[in-house]
Amino acid sequence: MPSTLSPSLPPSPCVGVCRLQPRSGLCLGCGRSGDEIAAWRDLGDDRRAEVWRLLPGRMAELGAEFRLLPLAGAELADRLLVTARNPWSGFAIGVQGAIAEFTRFPRDRAVVGGDAGCLLIQSAQGALRLEIQPWIRVFGFGPEGGAPDEVVLAVHRARLASPPARAITELGPDERAIREADRGVLLFDLGLDRPTLRFCIRTADPELIGKLRAVTGQPLTAVADRLVPCLLEHHPQRVAISPLGRIEVSQPIGIRDGAPGTPEGPHTHLLPELLATGLELAPGRDLPPDYAPAASLFPGPGTAELWCQP
Repeated sequence: MPSTLSPSLPPSPCVGVCRLQPRSGLCLGCGRSGDEIAAWRDLGDDRRAEVWRLLPGRMAELGAEFRLLPLAGAELADRLLVTARNPWSGFAIGVQGAIAEFTRFPRDRAVVGGDAGCLLIQSAQGALRLEIQPWIRVFGFGPEGGAPDEVVLAVHRARLASPPARAITELGPDERAIREADRGVLLFDLGLDRPTLRFCIRTADPELIGKLRAVTGQPLTAVADRLVPCLLEHHPQRVAISPLGRIEVSQPIGIRDGAPGTPEGPHTHLLPELLATGLELAPGRDLPPDYAPAASLFPGPGTAELWCQP
């Protein structure tokens, strides 16, 4: 594990909450002073890095729930890769009530690879691909003064150009599937009407395809009593797609050691009562309003400190 990583700083700490607190004179969104904001374009790299180092303490004083981490490009890619190689780290794509989680079995020999543009993990029961775009913003959540227990990769809501599906929709062959063998298999969006998530079923089973096509065009809420038991019977692959990538899960739904329960390794949850809350992250973990979570990571022991302020 590298002890230090040279920073690749985002161009600005601004998160779209541009209000100065009268008492401190600091911005409630980024923690900079008015003078620092006004002069930012003209500051040298060393001075910008110095300001970045001050921002976590300032944001804590302002009572912010999130920490904007100064990570981008190759620096972000390096930390993602080191974290992914830790078998106790986990990743997630989704919202409250509809989520895919990529975790590993205790002895799972997952294959991890990546470069400055992509992180890829494959195991026997699932796979993950994250595209490391230059416009990603990185937010940390966790105990004040400690390492983050959750790191959120977020995108500006202006980039969520595609309207979400509001009904079950057949998307055709999954040409973006991680494994080549899955690229001709049909993909169905369950139409959860969430701008950061396509929660999909992927299947080559003719019986299940017929049942999915029979409810295409209808909202999931109208057909859940018929469709959900069918999904539990067939245990199709599930694919969660966000603006930054996807998690694919192939192991059975909600089965652990032959009994109902959350399985070890890659798995999904679809819980209508939580989905109805409209929350994107767990309660109390709110991003600035202009940003939407596109993926989360949960660093395993020994890698959480990588996500502290450099």
